[in-house]
Amino acid sequence: MKKFFTFLTITCTAMIASAEQITVNQALQIAGQLAQGATTTDEYEVVGYVTAFQGSDDGGWAKYGNQIFWIADASGSGAQSNADGALEVYQGVPTEMVYIGDKVSVKATLTNYNGLLETTKRGIVTILEKVERPAFSGKCKIGDLYYNVNAENKTAEVTYERSNSSSNYSGLTTIEIPASVEYNALTYNVTSIGDNAFDGCRSLTSIIIPNSVTSIGISAFYNCYNLPSITLPNSVTSIGRYAFNNCSSLSTITIPDNVTGIEEHTFYYCTGLTSATIGNRVTSIGFEAFSYCTNLTAVTIPNSVTSIGSHAFSHCGLISVDIPNSVTNIGDCAFMYCSNMSTVTIPNSITSIGHYTFENCSNLTSINIPNSVTSIGESAFSGCSNLTSIEIPNSVTYIGQKAFYYCSKLTSVNIPNGITEIREQTFYHCTNLTSVIIPANVTNIGKEAFLNCTGLTSITCKAINPPALGINVFHFVDTSIPLYVPQESIEAYKTATSYWSYFTNILAITQTDIEETSNNQQFNAKDKKIFRNGKILIERNGNTYSIEGVQVR
Repeated sequence: MKKFFTFLTITCTAMIASAEQITVNQALQIAGQLAQGATTTDEYEVVGYVTAFQGSDDGGWAKYGNQIFWIADASGSGAQSNADGALEVYQGVPTEMVYIGDKVSVKATLTNYNGLLETTKRGIVTILEKVERPAFSGKCKIGDLYYNVNAENKTAEVTYERSNSSSNYSGLTTIEIPASVEYNALTYNVTSIGDNAFDGCRSLTSIIIPNSVTSIGISAFYNCYNLPSITLPNSVTSIGRYAFNNCSSLSTITIPDNVTGIEEHTFYYCTGLTSATIGNRVTSIGFEAFSYCTNLTAVTIPNSVTSIGSHAFSHCGLISVDIPNSVTNIGDCAFMYCSNMSTVTIPNSITSIGHYTFENCSNLTSINIPNSVTSIGESAFSGCSNLTSIEIPNSVTYIGQKAFYYCSKLTSVNIPNGITEIREQTFYHCTNLTSVIIPANVTNIGKEAFLNCTGLTSITCKAINPPALGINVFHFVDTSIPLYVPQESIEAYKTATSYWSYFTNILAITQTDIEETSNNQQFNAKDKKIFRNGKILIERNGNTYSIEGVQVR
């Protein structure tokens, strides 16, 4: 017996008068009149209703729910009947899906094969009458694109078929995503671009996204490095991480106003990006979101943003950046290696400057730290080789190691009164630093803290007890420069077992040498001191101040 594969079962109709159109029962009668193995020469149109589905693992017809459709020709030879008169259709590809309940016809010549009806002519299954179509959910291809369609909410998501989308869309240079698609007589609204949908589509140079799309998935356009531009419609509310990672030809981007967050690595390594406009509802900029956008010279951060993530703009080409007052957190390394950045505004909403935040911003010349800041992280300004001055407010109680490492043009710095420890290499190789005042509360100075500060002409240490010193704290500093210490502590510094005793010109601090004030002003011998009502007042630049730094008449 011939091997047959998967099949449909069709229930016979009533007798049809046409000589060419017969029911399954009529076909069986004809076959029964034939000798074993005999074949008719006439062609008939066998008509019936699809009532069941049967299949095997050998291919042929496939079934999804109540949907039946052809997936392969597994070498079956026609149509065969069971003894009960049902027609099993093996051959023929319908122009659309066949459903249980459809009235169909199959053209065939007939053979009596072991008492069963068998068709010998390959025929096309024709759908004569359709039942109401059940909605389809799953993956399908419509036009050039693959979609995941959802029957429940009538939505479609752009996706891919194989393990990576580049094997599906590698030949496409331009893509226009429709606002809706029709599949099996139903309409689905295209609302999303799925994860990895166009990942690695290196030939893609143009894409149009409709206003129906609300979300762009993870890595949706990853490595589309020939895509020069893309317009995101205002309907978009979310963009997944890595969505445009390594789109190195992308030159400009505008984040729609309805997007609330820029996820990690979203525009990572978009080396051709020159400007970015961030929508006014974005509240967070994620980890490495714009990292290595080496040609990004300008970015507008809206007042809606409260958090800038770690490495968010590291290695960018930013010239300047204005951080709005809404931002309360700046992550570690957020602007590190922005070597073109000359100015930055830190708002008074910031309480800490993280580790490596401005490391190697080699073009930065000055920076004002607001009174809200209480800590400056490790290497925060390390390698800012053009930084000439910095104002550190008395609110700062912690300065991390290497905070001003290799700030070789820094000429002056004030260390706040609340600092108790100067950590290792904090001012390492600040070769243009001319003077430094160590507050009275400092008890420890870490190794190499002032190593190679060869420009120092004086050091003032206000601590009564000489602070403990790590190794090489003042290595390469001229030990003949004046070291000013409290009058009562001169001998302690001269006889200290640490490097303090190496200084040969240890002098007492006098009131005319320096007075520090509570609001971070510093007065020195150039300022005129006057006595009024038993109080010392300072005159500077036509203004009069109390010794606490408060301006008086």
